Amino acid sequence: MLAVPLDSGDDSAELPVQLSTSSVDERTARTLARIQRAQEDPAEDSAKVAIRLDSGDAGDPFPSDSLDDIVAARARQRETEEHTLLDLTALEQRAAKAAAAESEPGLSKTSVAGDRPIPVDSPDPDARPNFRGEVAAIRKVLVECGLCGFHVQIPVEFFGKTVNCPSCQGNAVFTESTLDPIKDEILDRLALETAERRAIYNADEEPSAWRELWRSSAIKSFLVGVGLGLLVLFAMWSAMQVRRTRARAAMVEEAEQQGWRYARNAGEELFHQPWCRQLDGRRIGER
Repeated sequence: MLAVPLDSGDDSAELPVQLSTSSVDERTARTLARIQRAQEDPAEDSAKVAIRLDSGDAGDPFPSDSLDDIVAARARQRETEEHTLLDLTALEQRAAKAAAAESEPGLSKTSVAGDRPIPVDSPDPDARPNFRGEVAAIRKVLVECGLCGFHVQIPVEFFGKTVNCPSCQGNAVFTESTLDPIKDEILDRLALETAERRAIYNADEEPSAWRELWRSSAIKSFLVGVGLGLLVLFAMWSAMQVRRTRARAAMVEEAEQQGWRYARNAGEELFHQPWCRQLDGRRIGER
């Protein structure tokens, strides 16, 4: 504190108090600056960061309790600033989501963001997802316009309803009969899916020698050749049987002309005509 001569008793009493107050403000500023430097650079030596007062001062205007209060106040201020920053960040995120929701094509220009609920940051795990638009896009089928023959891809829900054709701009009703032009395409898709499914599941099976032999083209060609050979042999045997039957019929006809009588039923004996006495009552094979 500076010693200032007093000219008058009333005015001179306030001057030392004002000087001491200014010095207190300077020391407070220096102390706060040291505290801030200590918080910004925690690796600095504690001896350099320690809060000290000038040794030449007459008294300690900042007791230890007041320094602790200043540090605690500074910590509370920092926590308040952090919470404020987090709140501002959350508000900015919500505002961005609300703006994105407003810019969706399903909303009109007059709609307000407050009309629809703002999605929360953490979704509810029990909430059921809504894939209505995606499912409707997947369930589209290809049909043919009855007016111009243009193929139109429409949802299943439009069957039996009047739909505007994008090609001829005509109103056509799509029914089950309009699926006739694309039945072949649907069957081809089903066959392709079946072939792919067989290829996938057969690839997982263990290879077998008998299965590979049965699927090979060589064994199939061999079996076809054997079948054709058996067919040729059967045709040859049938031709020989026909030839033998015709020869027998010719021999029987010639024997009958010579006077022999053959038995018509199985087990009967063959006799010669009665005019041949020496062969009467004998078999043909007997002599």
